[in-house]
Amino acid sequence: QTLISSVLSSLLSSAWAACNDAQMKTIVECYKSFDASYGITSFPPFKDDYFEDFHRPRGIMMNNDGIAAKPTVMKYGKALTECLTPVADCIEDSTFEQSPLNANLEKKDGHRFNMDRLQTAYQCTEPGYSYQMRHYFCLDHFKADQESDLYKKKEECNAELNGVLEGNHSEEKMCSAYNKDLECYRDCFADYCGDEAGEFYCELRSQEYRINVPICVFIDCKRH
Repeated sequence: QTLISSVLSSLLSSAWAACNDAQMKTIVECYKSFDASYGITSFPPFKDDYFEDFHRPRGIMMNNDGIAAKPTVMKYGKALTECLTPVADCIEDSTFEQSPLNANLEKKDGHRFNMDRLQTAYQCTEPGYSYQMRHYFCLDHFKADQESDLYKKKEECNAELNGVLEGNHSEEKMCSAYNKDLECYRDCFADYCGDEAGEFYCELRSQEYRINVPICVFIDCKRH
Protein backbone atom coordinates (compact mmCIF):
# COMPACT_ATOMS: atom_id res chain seq x y z
CA GLN A 1 0.00 0.00 0.00
CA THR A 2 2.86 2.40 0.67
CA LEU A 3 4.09 2.26 -2.91
CA ILE A 4 0.58 2.54 -4.28
CA SER A 5 -0.02 5.64 -2.20
CA SER A 6 3.33 7.17 -3.14
CA VAL A 7 2.37 7.46 -6.81
CA LEU A 8 -0.89 9.19 -5.97
CA SER A 9 0.24 12.70 -6.80
CA SER A 10 1.20 11.73 -10.33
CA LEU A 11 -2.00 9.81 -11.02
CA LEU A 12 -4.71 11.87 -9.34
CA SER A 13 -6.82 13.87 -11.74
CA SER A 14 -8.86 16.97 -10.99
CA ALA A 15 -12.10 14.99 -10.96
CA TRP A 16 -13.37 16.71 -7.82
CA ALA A 17 -13.91 20.36 -7.12
CA ALA A 18 -12.57 21.81 -3.89
CA CYS A 19 -15.07 21.99 -1.04
CA ASN A 20 -16.39 25.46 -0.25
CA ASP A 21 -16.76 26.83 3.28
CA ALA A 22 -20.31 25.56 3.73
CA GLN A 23 -19.33 22.09 2.55
CA MET A 24 -16.30 22.05 4.84
CA LYS A 25 -18.57 22.95 7.75
CA THR A 26 -20.77 19.97 6.93
CA ILE A 27 -17.75 17.66 6.75
CA VAL A 28 -16.50 18.87 10.12
CA GLU A 29 -19.90 18.31 11.74
CA CYS A 30 -20.13 14.81 10.24
CA TYR A 31 -16.77 13.81 11.66
CA LYS A 32 -17.49 15.45 15.00
CA SER A 33 -20.54 13.24 15.35
CA PHE A 34 -18.69 10.14 14.13
CA ASP A 35 -15.78 10.66 16.50
CA ALA A 36 -18.10 11.38 19.42
CA SER A 37 -19.66 7.96 18.85
CA TYR A 38 -16.26 6.45 19.67
CA GLY A 39 -15.67 8.74 22.63
CA ILE A 40 -13.29 11.09 20.79
CA THR A 41 -14.17 14.63 21.86
CA SER A 42 -11.03 16.59 20.90
CA PHE A 43 -11.95 16.96 17.23
CA PRO A 44 -11.37 19.15 15.24
CA PRO A 45 -8.66 19.14 14.13
CA PHE A 46 -7.63 15.55 13.47
CA LYS A 47 -4.91 14.42 15.81
CA ASP A 48 -1.39 13.74 14.63
CA ASP A 49 -1.74 10.15 13.47
CA TYR A 50 -4.58 8.52 11.55
CA PHE A 51 -4.18 4.97 12.82
CA GLU A 52 -3.26 5.81 16.40
CA ASP A 53 -5.78 8.56 17.04
CA PHE A 54 -8.66 7.96 14.65
CA HIS A 55 -8.79 4.31 13.59
CA ARG A 56 -7.59 2.75 16.84
CA PRO A 57 -10.92 2.97 18.74
CA ARG A 58 -12.54 0.81 16.07
CA GLY A 59 -9.63 -1.61 16.23
CA ILE A 60 -9.91 -1.92 19.99
CA MET A 61 -13.65 -2.55 19.72
CA MET A 62 -13.12 -5.26 17.10
CA ASN A 63 -10.28 -6.89 19.04
CA ASN A 64 -12.34 -6.98 22.22
CA ASP A 65 -15.70 -8.03 20.80
CA GLY A 66 -15.01 -9.51 17.36
CA ILE A 67 -18.01 -9.95 15.11
CA ALA A 68 -20.32 -8.81 17.93
CA ALA A 69 -18.92 -5.29 17.47
CA LYS A 70 -19.77 -5.17 13.78
CA PRO A 71 -23.38 -3.92 14.10
CA THR A 72 -22.20 -0.98 16.20
CA VAL A 73 -19.34 -0.19 13.82
CA MET A 74 -21.81 -0.43 10.94
CA LYS A 75 -24.27 1.90 12.68
CA TYR A 76 -21.63 4.60 13.21
CA GLY A 77 -20.15 4.18 9.73
CA LYS A 78 -23.53 4.28 8.00
CA ALA A 79 -24.41 7.48 9.87
CA LEU A 80 -21.12 9.06 8.74
CA THR A 81 -21.72 7.97 5.14
CA GLU A 82 -25.24 9.40 5.08
CA CYS A 83 -24.04 12.65 6.66
CA LEU A 84 -21.28 13.07 4.06
CA THR A 85 -23.41 12.11 1.05
CA PRO A 86 -24.53 15.68 0.18
CA VAL A 87 -20.89 16.87 0.03
CA ALA A 88 -19.18 13.70 -1.20
CA ASP A 89 -18.53 15.04 -4.70
CA CYS A 90 -16.14 17.72 -3.47
CA ILE A 91 -14.07 15.53 -1.13
CA GLU A 92 -10.54 14.55 -2.15
CA ASP A 93 -7.36 13.71 -0.24
CA SER A 94 -6.40 17.35 0.23
CA THR A 95 -9.78 18.13 1.83
CA PHE A 96 -8.61 16.40 5.00
CA GLU A 97 -5.34 18.35 5.06
CA GLN A 98 -7.04 21.75 4.94
CA SER A 99 -8.10 23.83 7.94
CA PRO A 100 -9.88 23.03 10.17
CA LEU A 101 -9.27 19.30 9.63
CA ASN A 102 -5.46 19.56 9.39
CA ALA A 103 -4.60 15.90 8.78
CA ASN A 104 -0.87 15.14 8.80
CA LEU A 105 0.43 15.91 5.31
CA GLU A 106 3.83 14.23 5.76
CA LYS A 107 2.19 10.93 6.73
CA LYS A 108 -0.19 11.13 3.76
CA ASP A 109 -3.04 11.02 6.25
CA GLY A 110 -5.30 12.96 3.88
CA HIS A 111 -5.20 9.94 1.58
CA ARG A 112 -5.77 7.53 4.45
CA PHE A 113 -8.77 9.47 5.74
CA ASN A 114 -10.25 9.64 2.25
CA MET A 115 -9.69 5.92 1.69
CA ASP A 116 -11.21 5.21 5.10
CA ARG A 117 -14.27 7.28 4.11
CA LEU A 118 -14.91 5.23 0.98
CA GLN A 119 -14.14 1.86 2.54
CA THR A 120 -16.34 2.68 5.53
CA ALA A 121 -19.17 3.55 3.14
CA TYR A 122 -18.86 0.17 1.42
CA GLN A 123 -18.44 -1.86 4.61
CA CYS A 124 -21.36 -0.19 6.39
CA THR A 125 -23.97 -0.28 3.63
CA GLU A 126 -25.44 -3.07 1.54
CA PRO A 127 -24.37 -5.41 0.11
CA GLY A 128 -20.90 -4.93 1.63
CA TYR A 129 -22.07 -5.23 5.23
CA SER A 130 -23.98 -8.48 4.71
CA TYR A 131 -21.18 -10.01 2.65
CA GLN A 132 -18.65 -9.28 5.37
CA MET A 133 -20.90 -10.57 8.15
CA ARG A 134 -21.70 -13.82 6.34
CA HIS A 135 -18.04 -14.57 5.64
CA TYR A 136 -16.40 -12.85 8.61
CA PHE A 137 -14.66 -15.87 10.09
CA CYS A 138 -13.49 -17.28 6.76
CA LEU A 139 -12.08 -13.90 5.73
CA ASP A 140 -10.17 -13.67 9.00
CA HIS A 141 -8.88 -17.20 8.57
CA PHE A 142 -7.68 -16.54 5.03
CA LYS A 143 -5.79 -13.41 6.05
CA ALA A 144 -4.01 -15.47 8.72
CA ASP A 145 -3.36 -18.51 6.50
CA GLN A 146 -0.10 -17.20 5.06
CA GLU A 147 1.13 -20.64 3.99
CA SER A 148 -1.82 -21.34 1.72
CA ASP A 149 -1.29 -21.27 -2.03
CA LEU A 150 -4.10 -18.73 -2.47
CA TYR A 151 -2.58 -16.36 0.09
CA LYS A 152 0.77 -16.59 -1.66
CA LYS A 153 -0.90 -15.96 -5.02
CA LYS A 154 -2.57 -12.84 -3.59
CA GLU A 155 0.79 -11.54 -2.40
CA GLU A 156 2.34 -12.22 -5.80
CA CYS A 157 -0.40 -10.20 -7.47
CA ASN A 158 0.25 -7.30 -5.13
CA ALA A 159 3.97 -7.45 -5.91
CA GLU A 160 3.21 -7.49 -9.63
CA LEU A 161 1.08 -4.36 -9.32
CA ASN A 162 3.83 -2.60 -7.38
CA GLY A 163 6.26 -3.51 -10.14
CA VAL A 164 4.06 -1.85 -12.75
CA LEU A 165 3.67 1.27 -10.60
CA GLU A 166 7.43 1.52 -10.19
CA GLY A 167 7.75 1.53 -13.98
CA ASN A 168 5.57 4.66 -14.37
CA HIS A 169 3.78 3.28 -17.42
CA SER A 170 0.97 4.70 -19.56
CA GLU A 171 -2.53 5.26 -18.17
CA GLU A 172 -3.79 2.28 -20.17
CA LYS A 173 -1.17 -0.03 -18.67
CA MET A 174 -1.79 1.36 -15.18
CA CYS A 175 -5.54 0.75 -15.45
CA SER A 176 -4.93 -2.75 -16.75
CA ALA A 177 -2.58 -3.49 -13.84
CA TYR A 178 -5.06 -2.23 -11.24
CA ASN A 179 -7.83 -4.33 -12.78
CA LYS A 180 -5.63 -7.41 -12.91
CA ASP A 181 -4.88 -6.92 -9.22
CA LEU A 182 -8.58 -6.55 -8.38
CA GLU A 183 -9.42 -9.67 -10.37
CA CYS A 184 -6.69 -11.57 -8.54
CA TYR A 185 -7.94 -10.48 -5.11
CA ARG A 186 -11.51 -11.31 -6.07
CA ASP A 187 -10.60 -14.79 -7.26
CA CYS A 188 -8.29 -15.61 -4.34
CA PHE A 189 -10.84 -14.63 -1.71
CA ALA A 190 -13.67 -16.24 -3.69
CA ASP A 191 -11.81 -19.53 -4.08
CA TYR A 192 -11.11 -19.58 -0.35
CA CYS A 193 -14.39 -18.23 1.07
CA GLY A 194 -16.97 -18.06 -1.74
CA ASP A 195 -18.02 -15.60 -4.43
CA GLU A 196 -19.58 -13.07 -2.04
CA ALA A 197 -16.32 -12.85 -0.10
CA GLY A 198 -14.42 -12.35 -3.33
CA GLU A 199 -16.75 -9.57 -4.41
CA PHE A 200 -16.46 -7.96 -0.97
CA TYR A 201 -12.67 -7.76 -0.98
CA CYS A 202 -12.49 -6.72 -4.62
CA GLU A 203 -14.90 -3.83 -3.94
CA LEU A 204 -13.16 -2.90 -0.70
CA ARG A 205 -9.77 -2.79 -2.40
CA SER A 206 -11.13 -0.86 -5.37
CA GLN A 207 -12.16 2.06 -3.15
CA GLU A 208 -8.54 3.23 -2.87
CA TYR A 209 -7.95 2.68 -6.57
CA ARG A 210 -10.89 4.96 -7.38
CA ILE A 211 -8.97 7.70 -5.59
CA ASN A 212 -5.62 6.84 -7.14
CA VAL A 213 -6.76 6.56 -10.74
CA PRO A 214 -10.28 7.99 -11.21
CA ILE A 215 -9.74 7.84 -14.97
CA CYS A 216 -9.85 4.04 -14.95
CA VAL A 217 -12.92 1.93 -15.58
CA PHE A 218 -12.70 -0.89 -13.07
CA ILE A 219 -13.86 -4.47 -13.41
CA ASP A 220 -17.16 -5.78 -12.16
CA CYS A 221 -16.23 -7.37 -8.84
CA LYS A 222 -19.05 -9.89 -9.13
CA ARG A 223 -17.63 -13.15 -10.48
CA HIS A 224 -19.76 -14.48 -13.34
